[in-house]
Amino acid sequence: MKRLLVAAMLVLAGCGTGPAAGQGAHGYRVFVERMGSTELTIVTTSAPTPVSLPGGFLTADGSQLFSSGGQTFDHSSGSGGTTTMNVYETRSGALARKLQLTGQWSWVDGGTSPDGRWVALTSPKGFLVVNTTSGKQYPVTLKGHFNFDALSNDGQHLFFIETLVGSAYQVRLVNVFSDTLQVDPVAIKGPEVSAMSGYKLTAVASPGGDMLYSLYGRTDGRPPFVHALNLDQGFAYCIDLPAMASQNPNYADAAASGWALSLDPGHSKLYASSALGQVAAIDTNQYTVVRSAGLTAPKATSFLPPFIVDAAAKGFEGLGASAVDPSGRWLYVAWGSGFLPVDTTTLKPAALRDSGDHLTNLAMSSDGLHLFAVSNFNSLADLDPGTGIRRATIGGLSEPWRILRVEAAA
Repeated sequence: MKRLLVAAMLVLAGCGTGPAAGQGAHGYRVFVERMGSTELTIVTTSAPTPVSLPGGFLTADGSQLFSSGGQTFDHSSGSGGTTTMNVYETRSGALARKLQLTGQWSWVDGGTSPDGRWVALTSPKGFLVVNTTSGKQYPVTLKGHFNFDALSNDGQHLFFIETLVGSAYQVRLVNVFSDTLQVDPVAIKGPEVSAMSGYKLTAVASPGGDMLYSLYGRTDGRPPFVHALNLDQGFAYCIDLPAMASQNPNYADAAASGWALSLDPGHSKLYASSALGQVAAIDTNQYTVVRSAGLTAPKATSFLPPFIVDAAAKGFEGLGASAVDPSGRWLYVAWGSGFLPVDTTTLKPAALRDSGDHLTNLAMSSDGLHLFAVSNFNSLADLDPGTGIRRATIGGLSEPWRILRVEAAA
């Protein structure tokens, strides 16, 4: 790990890329998922002992976690048995209650509504949608190649990706309460009005839960596209990212190019960024790209130590990460090593920060004073977003993978 000198701290603090170091000293609670989704560790920066919970589905407000409590099979009656869903209170780590589900169900390839209150579980025979508040259960039977894509906050609309030939797919909608598959695929607006083709890289939901934005790579060498799915009205919009000649070699393998999505606090701009050199700003009201630019870390100058900046991304390992600060002014993009602050008004980057570390996930505190990052797959870093100064390093995490949530500690 490389640390900045005091002189460098003073220089960078005036660059205008975020709040000054040393502000916001109160504690934060950071939810970190282990690689393979087998465990969730909740780290409170002002407390010595973290809370460890099994892997599962987290509610959007971070208050509860739904996890598998095991399965039983009734040999005497030959029925499908039962599945136990454990409900944990994340603040204490205590097991609050258990839900008994009819049949044997898996968390693998399942999902939740954006608020996390409805859960969809899987089996070879179909899906089970569970209202985690009332415990009511809704089996969904499907035949074909269907994968979970999204679930509306009211639990009524369940969206699937139906695989067609090759990498082509279409979105299908099930009315959960009547277990009815809509006859026609979800209507697609935009340039690709027929079946779309590609593979999902990442996704982000709007805070209100009405939209799911998914970033897809293509197999034909064209740039990725954003698939904007309206969960309330049941239509999708396809938004192509602009092609850049310098990035053409990277489009063929978008999964290894560090693509990431971040939504701004006002929910009016969606940023798609690649750690290999591109960023695009999308107007979420018009479903159009309004700005696009190449990304190259500025060259070192005489008053900046050389380890702070890098002339280009190098050896990126594929996993993308980005975060927008609460003001919406700065987009932070994980680079080959360290992170790159990008001015959202111009899409121009500032000097590379924390360049000694490979950061695989980024998340901002709500006050914009702290940028939390999973570093080198073995620790959690608390970084000053403006200078890259490392305020703290939290080790002892077992294979940290991604940050699910950051909140101020009570």
